[in-house]
Amino acid sequence: MSAPYWNGSTGAITGNGLSNIVINGNNTGSISNTANGTNSSNHQNSYGVFLAGCTSCTVEGLKVSNIYVNAGSSSSATDVNGQYTACIEISGAATNSVISNNTVSQCKTGVLVSADSGQDASNVQIYGNNISDIDWGINAGGGDNGDTINNLVIHDNSITNWTNWQFPTYAMHQDGVIIYNYATGSSTLTATLITAPLASS
Repeated sequence: MSAPYWNGSTGAITGNGLSNIVINGNNTGSISNTANGTNSSNHQNSYGVFLAGCTSCTVEGLKVSNIYVNAGSSSSATDVNGQYTACIEISGAATNSVISNNTVSQCKTGVLVSADSGQDASNVQIYGNNISDIDWGINAGGGDNGDTINNLVIHDNSITNWTNWQFPTYAMHQDGVIIYNYATGSSTLTATLITAPLASS
């Protein structure tokens, strides 16, 4: 699946309020943008896979690339348009979901798990993924009252190369794995487990 850019509200593959869905690329399925990035004709928010409220869902064996080809390796770089892009995102109620054995590159966030609007994204597993050319390799957290992520398991991922996402620093900060909870109310993110080996450079 390829397009100049996949819509930033949906993605190449999208689902809302589903359950027990398996998206399996069988290591040959690919999703890409062909013209979205700093030096391209488009500068759009975009996703490869976007699943909202998808419980017991699996995304595996996909190659997702070029969602946003950023050129921020120079301190003079000014492009911030790629900061709302992700190769694979699950948001909202996403309990018991799995993101595994995918190859993702050239997007702001490789794998994003977001417990939005007071939802529960517990018992999520992220493993066996090859993630490169990103600002954030794996990002998981919540920022709204009532957000819950428990028993998040991240293991055996390779996360490399964030050179092209260094600048501008007010919009970008490189993290292999970033786990956060910034709500002022009653959100929780507990029992988080990151197990080796997790390679990064």
